[in-house]
Amino acid sequence: MASTLKMKSLEGTTSVSLGGQNYEANKRGVIEIPAEYEDTMFSLGFVTIGKNVPPEPDEPATPVPAAEPVQEIVPASAPDPEAATIEGIPATEPETK
Repeated sequence: MASTLKMKSLEGTTSVSLGGQNYEANKRGVIEIPAEYEDTMFSLGFVTIGKNVPPEPDEPATPVPAAEPVQEIVPASAPDPEAATIEGIPATEPETK
């Protein structure tokens, strides 16, 4: 027979189905399952009884480099439309009354 382990179920969980087999939780929410399903159950939020650390990942975590400081973006000032000229002609026509 395969080894088994006990896992604390999520609140409100009464049973789980693994590999076509149903496993019932006791009144304290503990479910005894085949050990081969530990990683699957842990990824769903179940906690292995008797262990207080998560399983080690296959690869160590890669540290993320610190971000470069962001420079403040200052919008360019808009040119004065009265001062803009094209070949000596004002960009805006003066209003006529």
